[in-house]
Amino acid sequence: METSQKLERNKETIRRLYVDILNKRRLDLLDQIFSEEYVNVQGDKGPAGFERAANSMTQAFPDIQWTIENLIAEGDKVVVKWFWEGTNTGSFNGFPPSNQLIKHTAVVIFDFEDEKVVKNWMLFDRLSFFEQMGILSPELTSPPVKR
Repeated sequence: METSQKLERNKETIRRLYVDILNKRRLDLLDQIFSEEYVNVQGDKGPAGFERAANSMTQAFPDIQWTIENLIAEGDKVVVKWFWEGTNTGSFNGFPPSNQLIKHTAVVIFDFEDEKVVKNWMLFDRLSFFEQMGILSPELTSPPVKR
């Protein structure tokens, strides 16, 4: 396959992940995106490993919707910058619901082998996330008051 076609196909795969699968809660289609060799940061494998992480998000933020801001592909990698919005009405990682609308942004790098995702790496604004959730006070990051 020609390189430009491969890059476009990989980008389309990641676009489908967010727009058609996560936003529409079609997790039954994850096996079309993720290899059985995929391992997430918690050590969960395959499409089921990604599904567990996705389910924890949709349980905590039932109305969550992702929006893709940028998609870049090179070699066997696709980089996506996205943001999501969702109302925190369920517990998340042991934290009680804040009942607040949360807005969150991240950059994710997906690695492909044989047209499926085998791993990913994510960088996100954890501080802002915890402030919006009410876990950390925004005063922690405020500049000191001059006297």
